[in-house]
Amino acid sequence: MTTLFAKCCLTLMRYIAHFSYMSRDQIIRLIEVLARAVRRSPHTVGHMASGSGDFYARLKRGHDLTTRRAARVAQYLSDHWPTDLPWPSDIPRPAVDKTAGRGEVP
Repeated sequence: MTTLFAKCCLTLMRYIAHFSYMSRDQIIRLIEVLARAVRRSPHTVGHMASGSGDFYARLKRGHDLTTRRAARVAQYLSDHWPTDLPWPSDIPRPAVDKTAGRGEVP
């Protein structure tokens, strides 16, 4: 049981550390790049990624986001990023969840 607990704690620490880098500007940039590629508005992509209709507008107005929301949005963008579109090289990419709709933005 202790080993399982230790593994869970280590996994959680890696998860938090991995997404603590994602800034508001990086999220905005990812949303805008993906929106251009799939021919949707940044507002629509931001809504799909976050579940909030005003997510993108709030980020553009300078509002911050929590680490949890940044992680969730970054994961969505990574999972739905088109295979033929290069991910920006200066932004670390979360590992793709194989069960998500790879390369498909609903």
